[in-house]
Amino acid sequence: MTHDSPYLKPGRLADVIAALQFLGQYKDYKLSVENWNKKIASAPRSASSSFQGGTTSWAIIFDEHAEFFRKNDDGLISLVWRRAITKTQEGQRPPLEPGTISTLIDTAVRLYSTALEAKKADEARETQSTLNRRWWIQVAVSILTAVLAFVGLLLAARIKGSRSP
Repeated sequence: MTHDSPYLKPGRLADVIAALQFLGQYKDYKLSVENWNKKIASAPRSASSSFQGGTTSWAIIFDEHAEFFRKNDDGLISLVWRRAITKTQEGQRPPLEPGTISTLIDTAVRLYSTALEAKKADEARETQSTLNRRWWIQVAVSILTAVLAFVGLLLAARIKGSRSP
């Protein structure tokens, strides 16, 4: 069983943390992917999907990490926790407190650690399974060694017998 967590992509944890910080503090709580791409103003390091003009889009980060990000019916992306906050009289949701963002980052780090541990466990099981399937090699080598020793013994006895007067 292979553990395919998006957290295991190189640079993904850093991208998730960056998005959490930005979407948690930016004055607008929901924007289109295109607008988030412009506002964040740098491509995610772990994404491989292309966006307009050959740049890489944050859409893949938002899509693969629904534990933090959501797209509404209008296609606007927001941070789940921020959507849970009551809107102000102006119809906006206030930025998250630094402690809340820290909690989200800690959660991302724990999810990464869990994915890494699961991958290591999968690799250990696979290695053990491979070793378990190779038991016959040890048995075959032991039998071959015994057969060769027996043949050597017979040859030695025959040679010794042919030298006797």
